[in-house]
Amino acid sequence: MSSGNCLRNCRRCRTGKNGKPLAQNPQEINEDKPYPRTVAAIDKTGKKLWLIVADGKQRLYSEGLKLSEITEISQQLGADTVLNLDGGGSVTLAVASPSGATVLNAPIQNKFRCRNVRSPII
Repeated sequence: MSSGNCLRNCRRCRTGKNGKPLAQNPQEINEDKPYPRTVAAIDKTGKKLWLIVADGKQRLYSEGLKLSEITEISQQLGADTVLNLDGGGSVTLAVASPSGATVLNAPIQNKFRCRNVRSPII
């Protein structure tokens, strides 16, 4: 990581750069499964930020999104650079409200227990 190559070469971290998706090799295509996702995307100017949250692993509600689908959605929004952040049971989108935090999605872990994961974007 100290060489700075992680984000440059790691498909798990980044799905696109300069408005173009990163190429997938056959193994990555085979492993591209729907999953709960948290994604940050920015436009070319760096003035617009999109936070994309997709629930998943919830039959009849949401299966999640593939990396290829995240890439497609991000391109439709006009994103230039896209980062695939933490996924799975920690995918939660909350906003501050007068009565406290309000969760805007349906995290898979909430069906069973509260998951103590803190990786906020503030």
